[in-house]
Amino acid sequence: MPKTQFDTPKYQEIKKVGPEHNPIFTVEVIIRPGSNKIGFENVFNTYIIDNSFVSSTGKGRSKKIAGMKAAETMCDIIDLLYTSEMM
Repeated sequence: MPKTQFDTPKYQEIKKVGPEHNPIFTVEVIIRPGSNKIGFENVFNTYIIDNSFVSSTGKGRSKKIAGMKAAETMCDIIDLLYTSEMM
């Protein structure tokens, strides 16, 4: 099965709420079609149309934790798409 290439995931802070001493960050991770080093099996073809993307978000008390939660959600999305394509 041919592989679809995706760019390296990009993380960005999309929101920060709360007081300065106790903020809550929201971070988004985006994976776009591309020709970089990351290759997934052809599982996103029905989900990515015309250079669209797959994204997920996470919230946390630091940008790092919010990014980790976004990445964890992205892994769940990839797993769900992969296993649904295999059925």
